[in-house]
Amino acid sequence: MKNITLEYYEWQLMIKNRWLRIDGDHVIETHYCQPGAKGMTINTTKGKVFIDFDTLETSNKGVRVQRLSVLPPDQTEDVCWYFRDEHEWWEYGSRGPGTSVSSRDIERHFTLYPQGNLRFTVGSNGYSLDFRTMTQMNLNTGLQRRIRRRPKFTNSAGLRSPPALLAGSTSLSGGKPKWEFMDQYGKWTEYQKHNIPQCNWTTEHIYNFFPQITVKPIKMVKKNNANANKLKKNQCLPFKMTFGFNKQVSISSEDIEVQFKRNPYGLLTFTTKKFKYELDFAAMTQRNLSTNTVRSVRRLE
Repeated sequence: MKNITLEYYEWQLMIKNRWLRIDGDHVIETHYCQPGAKGMTINTTKGKVFIDFDTLETSNKGVRVQRLSVLPPDQTEDVCWYFRDEHEWWEYGSRGPGTSVSSRDIERHFTLYPQGNLRFTVGSNGYSLDFRTMTQMNLNTGLQRRIRRRPKFTNSAGLRSPPALLAGSTSLSGGKPKWEFMDQYGKWTEYQKHNIPQCNWTTEHIYNFFPQITVKPIKMVKKNNANANKLKKNQCLPFKMTFGFNKQVSISSEDIEVQFKRNPYGLLTFTTKKFKYELDFAAMTQRNLSTNTVRSVRRLE
């Protein structure tokens, strides 16, 4: 059976004056579609290269990057516009009827005047969007916020057959496939069923290898020491470790592999202590069904 390829985009790097497609660029696209993603580091023949999603530039002066939208002439890309408040990114038009402008309105104006401004109102407040600086200004208070323009994430974007086998591969002991997700720090983490045990490590170990955990000392070693309440580098104290994601995970690589072999284009749901998630094998993504946060997933074989 002939493989079907549905591609609405293409990520390329210019190396030695040639534009070359990036293998597994659907992983980059998945991150790029998230408004909170500043960029992503990838491995290339030139070493590790960081792609800045805001400027579409790389950390390597000798390497250029571009994203091509590959659509039929009669179609346009579905684009979302976001602004950042004190806590998170919000799409324009998604916060109730009081908002007088939507992503579609902004995109239409941006297409006509990519270096211009757009003014709109929300209640008694007037706002101005500056496409050159990608900022929003409250015309009453002068408060500025960052804005971003990103394509809308769709599960069909970049679908390949078979999808998971293109997400990356390596040689593993025992020949058992391993499933990993990319966390908020840009690190790949394997799906594992476990509860984090209590143990003794130095604080340097903790921060070097697990920057996402919270360290809670149980008791101090020297009660009479005036500095006993201060954690020192390499100080070994009893503590409890809490992983934001991996605490009481209900699924492992082995479980995911079983479901993947049954239906490599299907969906799989699982839970942690706080959230419910959905794995999309076709798109190679994990979605938090409560927050709608999407993360990249890969299968190593």
